[in-house]
Amino acid sequence: KSQKTKSAKSSKSSKGTKSQGSLIADIDQASATRDAIRVLYKYDVDDADMCEQASDPHQHCVYQVFKAGGSGFECECRPTDGAKIFGEVDSNDDLYITWEELIAYFDNQPCVFPFKYRKDDGTVGEYTSCTTVDDDFGKEWCSIDVLNDGFHATGFFKYCDESVNLVVWNDAIGRLDEDNDGKLSFDEAITSARERRRRERQLILAGSKDTCGDCEKPDYCSNPAIMAIDNHCRNFIKTKPLEDDGTLRILATTMLDVYCDEADELNWGYNSCPMNRERMSDWLIRTHLEPYQKEKGLALTSTLVCLAMAASDTVATLVTLYNVATYLGGGSLLDCNELFDIENFDGKDALQWSTYTIMQGPHEGKKVLAFQGTDFENVEQVLADIWSVPMATNMIRNMRAEAVKVAEEQKPQFITGHSLGGIIAELVCSETGIPGASFAALGAFDPFSLMDRESYEKRFGIGNFDDYGTEIKNAFNAEQATRLALEGYDVDEVSSVLDKRYWEDDRHRFVREEYNGLVENNKHNGVQFEVVMNTYDMAAQPLSSTDGAACSHISSSCDVRWTWFPASLSTNGGHSSQYYAFKATSEFTTGWAERADMTRNNDLVFLPGVQKNLACDYCESDAFCESGKCDTSDRVCYGTSGKMPTFCPSNSVTGGDTRGPCANANECDSDRCEWHSVNPISEYRCYDRLDNGDSCNEHSDCKSNYCNWLFYCS
Repeated sequence: KSQKTKSAKSSKSSKGTKSQGSLIADIDQASATRDAIRVLYKYDVDDADMCEQASDPHQHCVYQVFKAGGSGFECECRPTDGAKIFGEVDSNDDLYITWEELIAYFDNQPCVFPFKYRKDDGTVGEYTSCTTVDDDFGKEWCSIDVLNDGFHATGFFKYCDESVNLVVWNDAIGRLDEDNDGKLSFDEAITSARERRRRERQLILAGSKDTCGDCEKPDYCSNPAIMAIDNHCRNFIKTKPLEDDGTLRILATTMLDVYCDEADELNWGYNSCPMNRERMSDWLIRTHLEPYQKEKGLALTSTLVCLAMAASDTVATLVTLYNVATYLGGGSLLDCNELFDIENFDGKDALQWSTYTIMQGPHEGKKVLAFQGTDFENVEQVLADIWSVPMATNMIRNMRAEAVKVAEEQKPQFITGHSLGGIIAELVCSETGIPGASFAALGAFDPFSLMDRESYEKRFGIGNFDDYGTEIKNAFNAEQATRLALEGYDVDEVSSVLDKRYWEDDRHRFVREEYNGLVENNKHNGVQFEVVMNTYDMAAQPLSSTDGAACSHISSSCDVRWTWFPASLSTNGGHSSQYYAFKATSEFTTGWAERADMTRNNDLVFLPGVQKNLACDYCESDAFCESGKCDTSDRVCYGTSGKMPTFCPSNSVTGGDTRGPCANANECDSDRCEWHSVNPISEYRCYDRLDNGDSCNEHSDCKSNYCNWLFYCS
């Protein structure tokens, strides 16, 4: 429901609201509390440091993986994407690849026949034997991996003649063998590619280059030997846009509707539950809703605070969480002794999904499968959001497996989802090759880049990570001081404490929060799948790797579709599924285009012919309103008369008990606009004119336009 609210201005004393000495006292209390929680959850500081220091180009180690059932925090190391790819060829695990290992790898990758191939001229051929089509050297090749539709998976091929494969091996040696020993070390094949990508990303952060390095594939990635061992070249395995905004608007509608169960449909209205709109059945029919099983466990907020306090390592974070824990505990500290139900951490039975049948258009009769995003009553979904997606733990991996199983059983022609549902839809696409769209997908970022250094350098304005010193310390302390001042602590004490006693470094956060490669398949290669992200989405972008939302793991950055609605309370910090549905096809840019280049299409604010917003409900332009008229100053639709009714329509989101808002009598059907007070809101609202004999205050109150001296209409 859209509401108009005004924010009162407030002023704060530079000294805050807490007394001198309270910060040090709270730090001591918070530190003692954190130590107790760490004992409870088996969090060991030395183990955490050792774990994070074990991360290198070969493996990614995190100590933030909480496991239920009493085991607490543990170190978990997984191979990096580069190490997994390199290891597929490095058969003896000596971290070197030789010609013999490469040819053995190719021998174990048989040609797949038949395979389809889209030629450079746009035509499609189907091949039952090796072909020379589009090969730069005119040599015969075959596909060693095909997608679900039988098309060749770009980059995954070999030459049919072993002597030609030797030529490409020698080409790879010439490009990557830095010590000229005739074989390729892990650092030569992987790290050098990563550093090239680092340098390219630095240009982006400096504002001198607009690309993620994923729009134009470098020529060396056409070499099948390099493709087999260099994870950088996997960065060019991407989807392609839907190229059909009508279909995207259908998917956006289902993305929004999947949040609605039967109870929600009665309470939320058509902005949240679009199947409630009149004439929507002309476009879509929901055929099945599979609700998630609500889990039992410690209250969500309490769960997160307890976990976060155990892992906190900076003064501002620690003290802020301590204050929250005290507040949640009703003035005494929150009790974190209740260990969590193991079922809240396994990622199973946590999905909500719906299926829909498209009723008209070029895809009439086809099925859409939509995955729900996070419901904050579902502890497991929220833990997946803030914990499992960034860490790539088994929780989100189990969700992926379950979602793939659902897709295989339901056999949809399209998949979609928002937020957590968005990343799940993307993962299903990577596993199955089903086309569709994601909106505000969490963690939907490039697994083949390590951008923690550049993000850190950009954040604190330094030129080189290795030049860490006074400048970075001052910037970090300033950030901490701002947070503590907002907590009400005396600014002078904050400055003293940070400068003398409690300065801490959070560099390692960028290591432990770096994306860890949830994408493990390539079936999305060339599939029509649209990735939609809001430029100001404060939820989806931080809950990911540190390289930022511009670099998608599934879509080329030149194809990502960007909306531009602001981050505010009404838009859920720029993450609102309603606004994504409104904007994805009506106001957007593509790739690296600026806002000034925005494409606008008022015909696709809604699906054509479907009921638009009724009187009193939200609008930004006339295209939002069934009446075709929007009060753009107050962002509410007028009625069908072009004015505001005395009472809003009973089937509007605002509800039939609410009077129509107005600025003057000319805006009301009744020609009467009066001051109206309903605690805590006071504003002008429409009223019916009064019959003769009714009490009145002025002539305009009366149908007769006459209020006599006894204050009755006559």
